[in-house]
Amino acid sequence: MVTDAVGDRPPVVAVENLRKSYRSGFWLRTVLTPLKSVSLEVRQGETFGLLGPNGAGKTTFLKILLGLVKPSGGQGMLLGHPLGDRAVRQRIGYLPENPYFYDYLTAWEFLEFTAGL
Repeated sequence: MVTDAVGDRPPVVAVENLRKSYRSGFWLRTVLTPLKSVSLEVRQGETFGLLGPNGAGKTTFLKILLGLVKPSGGQGMLLGHPLGDRAVRQRIGYLPENPYFYDYLTAWEFLEFTAGL
């Protein structure tokens, strides 16, 4: 009998109590918390999706995983490295939801610019 338990595979994403809060308003007194204590583990070979209404924290969660936004609390690992690690960022591609193209750059200049990032 052949068994290939997913639980025996290393986690690709592992986060525990991940949180993100922002201050908003003129006096920065309003606290918005789009991400509240997210804990999950995704192992190699698994497929998962993030579902939820607008404002549920899906994009914030992905931006934290990619190191584009710092978490307010919690901890996590991505591909065996701490969140925001440069070695992981070199292995991941990211296409933002609303990409912005600079009007003053040609297509070739824009490609050179983004490749340099």
